[in-house]
Order: sequence, then structure tokens, then C-alpha cells
Amino acid sequence: MNRGKKRRELTPHERMRWMYKVQSNQKGRVQFITFLQRQEISPQRFVKFSVYRELTGLQIENRLYYVKSGKLKYCYINRMGCKVTYIYDTIPEWAEPELLELYKQKTAEFNGQK
Repeated sequence: MNRGKKRRELTPHERMRWMYKVQSNQKGRVQFITFLQRQEISPQRFVKFSVYRELTGLQIENRLYYVKSGKLKYCYINRMGCKVTYIYDTIPEWAEPELLELYKQKTAEFNGQK
């Protein structure tokens, strides 16, 4: 069964649980990425998903860490309708000091486990 069909057959509660799980290809992954996150807009009682916002930040396993208004925040990558658009090979020039510190800490932690 393909991944899209598997996700559609899940109940909303199972979908939320799936969002928080670390997938097998995400274990020990630390990298800088560009990410599209779907935003929900509901002018009336119907929900529309036509607006996306682009985030750039640090992926650590299944979370994306980014800096907003000087504070470190995170969101889940496995959320429905969201996708990674670009993966940086090296540390980009836009990386904030908080992200660099977290990057060094987590790479040392994951390299020490192996």
C-alpha cells in the first residue's frame, strides 16, 4: 500500500499520533532545510488550505526548529499537507546563533551514539 492511501485511511486521532512518530528514515537526522507549512483559513464554517508559508530552519528527526521574534520554536514535519522543499548540504549563511548551537549539540549527541 502506498503512503498516501495509508494516510487517508487513518482516523484523525491516528493521523495525529502518526505526526508525532519519528519515521525510520528520520532517525538521527540533523540538517538545515526549507519547508512549506500548510495554514488553515476558515472564513466561514468551511476550512480552506490554500495558503502555505515557507519556513527555513533546522530539522532534528521529525521536528523543524526555527527562530521567530528572537525565540526558538518548532513544528512537526510529518503533519499532513506539509513538505520539505530543499535540503542544504552545508550550514547556510542565514543560520541564527540559536540554531547553530542546537546543530552542534545534536550532531555531537547523535555521533556519540553510533
